[in-house]
Amino acid sequence: MKYCTKLRKEQSDIEQWLPLVGSYCGNAKIEKVLEIANSDQYVICYTGTLKDFLAERHFFGKSNVFRCDW
Repeated sequence: MKYCTKLRKEQSDIEQWLPLVGSYCGNAKIEKVLEIANSDQYVICYTGTLKDFLAERHFFGKSNVFRCDW
């Protein structure tokens, strides 16, 4: 499944996520990091299951997760 999570730029720097594209956090593979235009947010896109995301929630932070088609 494809999932995304939004983070605010004030929560963590987008630059720290870019080198992680292609790597795994548990069973969740980070596929893309996208900046939202005219916003203070960016999106981390990953493949895996919702369970994978919840297992690694400490890594992704306390943020919302949603299914997506990127």
